[in-house]
Amino acid sequence: MITKEARKPRARVPLKIAILLPDLRGGGAELVNLMLAREFAERGHNVSLALLQRRGELLPRVPARVRVENLQAAGPFKSLLSISNFLSTERPDALVASMWPLTAVALLGSRLTGYRGQVMLVEHSALSQTPQGRGIRGTFLRASLRWIHSQADHVVGVSRGVLSDLRRLGLPPNVGHFIHNPSVLGSSSGNWAPDCVAARSWLSTDKKYRLLSVGALKPAKDHETAFRAVKLLRNAGEPVSMLLVGDGPLREDLEILRDALDLKEHIHFAGFIENPTRFYREAGVFVLSSAWEGFGNVIVEALHAGLPIVATDCIAGPREILDNGRFGKLVPVGDPRRMCLAIRASIAGRNRLPGLVSRAREFSVRRAADAYLALILSSPAFFRKEE
Repeated sequence: MITKEARKPRARVPLKIAILLPDLRGGGAELVNLMLAREFAERGHNVSLALLQRRGELLPRVPARVRVENLQAAGPFKSLLSISNFLSTERPDALVASMWPLTAVALLGSRLTGYRGQVMLVEHSALSQTPQGRGIRGTFLRASLRWIHSQADHVVGVSRGVLSDLRRLGLPPNVGHFIHNPSVLGSSSGNWAPDCVAARSWLSTDKKYRLLSVGALKPAKDHETAFRAVKLLRNAGEPVSMLLVGDGPLREDLEILRDALDLKEHIHFAGFIENPTRFYREAGVFVLSSAWEGFGNVIVEALHAGLPIVATDCIAGPREILDNGRFGKLVPVGDPRRMCLAIRASIAGRNRLPGLVSRAREFSVRRAADAYLALILSSPAFFRKEE
């Protein structure tokens, strides 16, 4: 979806598109960009992934038709020269850069080198809620949105909430579009983790009591609220078991919290799983406890599986995907009691809602790719590019 109704691309000319990312770690933004790269390439465009560092769990999933360029930059703020050199050498028709501060640096790099193609800056998170939105970094973020992002050919937020948040932070009100993230799961035969004891313990629970959480173990996901909701459920006599699919910097802290709540036998860590499809198929209720999101790809994945969903009504993503609660239960951020009650209702079958799979299909790669290409092909920068 896009704020200003985009026409389908009016030209069939092959474009040279470069997608700029820090790396290919197993995150939602990285996965979305991989899906878009594949779709662009399958449509005949010349696509490259420009990575500050050639690393990450998703590297094996790069399509054969997509080139990977290793810029060998130490980080976003040290990548200015690398990005400038890449643009001078490769001269793509469009540079699609994701995730601040890399987005701001990409625009500066394009200006440094006199790049004449398009620069599209894509933000995947509600930045006001992140550590980047506070202190000195927050001051720089606001300045960059007002004075740097506004000079880009396009600024895209991956949800209405993200775009609104960018504008609250300083992005001019006449700048920006939203394009919802695409989401596509693999086949239903997705792999379990090798020798995944966590999955086996979880599977021993009656299906309706199997709670599933998918996502990185980081502050944004607020797993503590989910853990405390599980504690309340157990205390109320509900024999629930929760499986966490994902990894991240908070894993050790979360294991300590789980043990302190006496939930070691009831909350299980599966680690990063490349294709979690089978976990969705085997779950009873999907739970998202995020303090903030940008979109919430995992909610769409749960919709694909027809799962009852309980999600926090955080600043961006869940309310849009679930259509104000039509396709899942929304609960306040950081409220274990309300989450507990919503999960109990789901277990009892009171949150069995129609149309979940149909809703998921609205977030297709084809639709997202159409919207991105429509922006590229509608811009005057497309016609002023170097011959």
